[in-house]
Amino acid sequence: MKQQPFAACVLVFNPRLHVLVVERREDPSKIGLPGGKIGRGEHPREAAKRELYEETGLVATRLRAFFRAVDENDHLTVTYLVKEYEGRVRSSEEGRAYWVPVETLLQHGAFPRYFRAMLGA
Repeated sequence: MKQQPFAACVLVFNPRLHVLVVERREDPSKIGLPGGKIGRGEHPREAAKRELYEETGLVATRLRAFFRAVDENDHLTVTYLVKEYEGRVRSSEEGRAYWVPVETLLQHGAFPRYFRAMLGA
């Protein structure tokens, strides 16, 4: 029996209550939360912190599990709410990282069903 893949992502708000997103490399018209697949033997929390740093340059100093569900790619995804972070946002080879209003994530997100369920929209 094939094991369901796991993913971790992070939900980060700035003081203006905008959310941090990354353009999807393969389709820049779609945006998503920083995150990705969890490596073998890696804890979801550590994967979330690693993906945040790799994709945006931010270091999560305080985070907590926030939401868990199966996304549109059939990955069991855990979202961590980042309560505190250090650093400045930078883009990476994964795509451009920037802040948007929550409505923009809901309208242009790569995983609309997951994002709506997570944010109760």
